[in-house]
Amino acid sequence: MICGQCGANNSDEAIFCQKCGRQLETPTQNRSTLVSLPTVPASPYENFSSTIPCSSEPNYPPPPPGIPSSNLYEPKPPLRPRRYLIAIAVLVAILVSAGSFELGQLVQGQQQGNVSSTPSPSNGSGTLLANTTLASTTPSPTQGCPLSGGHFNIVNVKSGLVMDVTGASRDSGTAILQYPYTGGLNQQWQFVSVSGSNFNIVNVNSGLLVDVPGGSQNNGTAVIQYSSDGTDGGINQRWQCISIGANHFKIVNVNSGLALDVLNTSLVEIAPILQDPYTGGRNQQWQFVSS
Repeated sequence: MICGQCGANNSDEAIFCQKCGRQLETPTQNRSTLVSLPTVPASPYENFSSTIPCSSEPNYPPPPPGIPSSNLYEPKPPLRPRRYLIAIAVLVAILVSAGSFELGQLVQGQQQGNVSSTPSPSNGSGTLLANTTLASTTPSPTQGCPLSGGHFNIVNVKSGLVMDVTGASRDSGTAILQYPYTGGLNQQWQFVSVSGSNFNIVNVNSGLLVDVPGGSQNNGTAVIQYSSDGTDGGINQRWQCISIGANHFKIVNVNSGLALDVLNTSLVEIAPILQDPYTGGRNQQWQFVSS
C-alpha cells in the first residue's frame, strides 16, 4: 500500500506508514473512520482559566475545604505609602528647620561681631581679634603705676600693640614683645608695689616678672619674664611708671635707669621690647588699659 504522504510502499496489512508514520488509507475507507481514538473522561478543571487571577467566574475551581471563597479569591488592597510619605515629609521639615536655625545663628553672630567694637578677653590662648583697637575705658593714674590688684594691658602709644609673652609661655627666660591684642592672659599684667614708687610687673598667665636679664645696664638689652629674685624681686626686676602727660607713661628700670622701648619705631606687629635711654619717642611711651 502506497503512503499518500511520503509515497512509501507499505504492505497491504499496514495501518501506519513505516516511513513517515502517517495512517494509511484504503480506497474504501473514510479518514474519519480509520481509527477511533479513545474517549478521555472530562476533567472537573476542564474549563479552568488561569489567565485572569482572582476570577469570579462560575467555572473557577472551588477552594480547599475550610477556607471561605471570599477570603481566598478576594484581591488584597494595594499598599498605601501614605504613612511613609508623611514620615519623609516630617524628616525633611526637621532638617530644613535645623538648617535655618544654624544659618540664623551664624548670621546673628556675624552681625553681633560687626556691631561690637569692644574685644572680649579669652582664656590665655584666645584667637587674634583682627583690626581691634584698645580703648582706655578706665582712667589711668596721673602719677605712678596703676594700683595693685588690677589686670592691665600695657599698650605702646606708637604702634597701638600690647606687651605680650611669646606663645603664652610660662617658662622663665621667655622673650617679651609687642603683639596685636588677643585678650589672652599672657597679655595681662599686674603692678605689685614693692617699695616706695617701685613695682614688680607680673604676667597674669605665668606669674613671672618683667626682668632685665643678668641685671644688665646696657642699651638695647631685651627684657624677658623670669621668676622673682628674692622676696621683692631683684633690683633689675623693679620698675617705675613716670607720667609724661595725657595718660602716657615711660616705664623705667630701677637698676639701669633705662626705659622700655620697642625695638624699632615702625609699626611692625611683632617686635621685641628692650631697655634704652629715654628720648621722648612715642615708641617709648605706654598706656595702661584695664582688662
